[in-house]
Amino acid sequence: MHQKRQPTSKDHVIFLGTGEINFQLSQTLSCVFFISEKVYRNRVFSSKS
Repeated sequence: MHQKRQPTSKDHVIFLGTGEINFQLSQTLSCVFFISEKVYRNRVFSSKS
């Protein structure tokens, strides 16, 4: 019986493909942008008062 080689995490990332990575990246970027925008607005409003 032959033992199948276990795929490494690197192989797994390549297997997922660029579509999955792009989706994760866009989700993260939009989240970061949303948070930074809120922080920026809070700073502007707090500096005015």
